[in-house]
Amino acid sequence: FARTRDLPAVPVQHHHAHVVSCLAENGHTGPVIGIACDGTGHGDDGANWGCEIFRADLCSYERLGHLRYLPLVGGDGAAVETYRPAVAALFDAFGLECMEMDITGKLEAAPEAVRNAVEMLSIGVNCPPSSSLGRWFDAVAAFCRIADRNAYEAQAPARLEVAAREGIADSYSYRVTAGGPFVIDLRPMVEQIVTAAAGTDVGLISAKFHNTVVAFLADAAGRARSETGLDVVALSGGCFINRYLATRLEARLKAMGFAVLTHQQIPCNDAGVALGQAVIASARRSIASDRRGDRGQSGKPASLHRG
Repeated sequence: FARTRDLPAVPVQHHHAHVVSCLAENGHTGPVIGIACDGTGHGDDGANWGCEIFRADLCSYERLGHLRYLPLVGGDGAAVETYRPAVAALFDAFGLECMEMDITGKLEAAPEAVRNAVEMLSIGVNCPPSSSLGRWFDAVAAFCRIADRNAYEAQAPARLEVAAREGIADSYSYRVTAGGPFVIDLRPMVEQIVTAAAGTDVGLISAKFHNTVVAFLADAAGRARSETGLDVVALSGGCFINRYLATRLEARLKAMGFAVLTHQQIPCNDAGVALGQAVIASARRSIASDRRGDRGQSGKPASLHRG
């Protein structure tokens, strides 16, 4: 809209804005290791992002790692009907063999819908790639048969959190592929869930899944520290509304020697994104002004202040 009116427009990546909203709330300018986890946000490579590990400050970011891309069956429909990311996860791990698995037949979806989803995945039609952590919460909720859809935002993840049993320390396996950026692969987790699904109580599956997320995000922070030398982590994105995840991840990171920045007043979900966008635009404007020689009396860009 701004561009159609010839107004100044500053493009800001969604997950960068999440991280900077956390920095702004905490009066921190960075750089930090930013961990942004949510349902979706447009990525620089055209994919849907949603589990991102950044080196970030108020002006810029570098993508250090992310979840392995999972196809979103039917695009936006995958955020509503939980069988869609569940089938995608099974197909990603097992290929066409997933159609013969008991867990696929027990998903709360019509057999024809599941077959159509597998066919779409097979030919790659209307299945955009996504690194979203939110869709993995949906998939596991579908495996557990506790939510067949999100009637409102994050309904399935909320039910999955409530179902998690306390006192469970175990987690599932995952792999990390080194590179620039590194990639977190959850196919080993899917294989273990399928193997143990029959007769395993939902509370155990949920707790182990949550613990797995804590484990791979803490692992990712450690890898990012080795790469950048940074020891401050900022956590943002709608997934951190989940108290089971947020409290355990914060504790794990602190035990690893990190300083951890979290949201206390500004929402961690998309309700807080506008703050990050405004701060990034302001910081970039300040740098552009500095380059023109217009630094003002102080000769320095404005700093952040809490309150």
